Amino acid sequence: MEIGRNTYFGVSINAYAPVDQTADVSSDVTVDGSERIRYRGGIGRIAIQRIYPYLCRTGAFRTRLPALFGRCMVCVSGVDEVVSAGVKFIPMESNYEKEELFSPEKVAALAGHYKAILELLGEDASREGLLKTPERVAKAMSFLTQGYGQDPKEILLSAKFKEEYKQMVIVKDIELYSMCEHHMIPFYGKAHVAYIPNGYITGLSKIARVVEAFARRLQVQERLTVQIRDCIQQALNPLGVAVVIEASHMCMQMRGVQKQNCSTTTSAFTGAFLTQMQTREEFIQLIGK
Repeated sequence: MEIGRNTYFGVSINAYAPVDQTADVSSDVTVDGSERIRYRGGIGRIAIQRIYPYLCRTGAFRTRLPALFGRCMVCVSGVDEVVSAGVKFIPMESNYEKEELFSPEKVAALAGHYKAILELLGEDASREGLLKTPERVAKAMSFLTQGYGQDPKEILLSAKFKEEYKQMVIVKDIELYSMCEHHMIPFYGKAHVAYIPNGYITGLSKIARVVEAFARRLQVQERLTVQIRDCIQQALNPLGVAVVIEASHMCMQMRGVQKQNCSTTTSAFTGAFLTQMQTREEFIQLIGK
């Protein structure tokens, strides 16, 4: 019995299962060499034509609800871990540092440029300590800019729930690490995000993931603040959104003016946070400022 066949963002997925096997997926899903997905009560099969770094939600085959695979949506849910064609798929909540954010060809191209940079700086790129540095830097930059491959709005919509809650929801002290687009030197700090639902809420972790998706790009703090605000406003249409970011910029600390103890605060508001002073003051008080 074919229980799912869909194409989303260039990814074709086929899933098969016996007619009488529609039980929930077990918590310890494994895959053998033939890419057969083992789940409680039977065996399913998945054929993946194109693969991106992914985020996977647990669930059941019978639901046929989409699972979020990075930039790809697939109709097979319930897979905790898949090893296929040398690519490791991991759960959404994992802290696994995704190495395969770029194709080997792209990593090799980036590494070639970094090797040239080392030589232009006067280094010997062939010496032992630097032999693999270009590849390491290429992978590091791939990780630090992985936000280009993520759709923050889709992250929110993947966990959008109808709920008649109309009080403030705050996720504060969200750690963020980004790269200054002027010098490609890191800046780091924390974000405080609040919204007032208007019929819909989102998973709390999705707020932090939106911050991460926008931060993992070449950025300026001012634009980052506004992008987070606008994304939440567009995806959830809440009664108001508030974003405050506090960050330290290494382009000011380790070069240029070299002031190690200064930090920058930016804010952006919509709706009730913008028009109602009492609401904005409550938010500021709750985040401890």
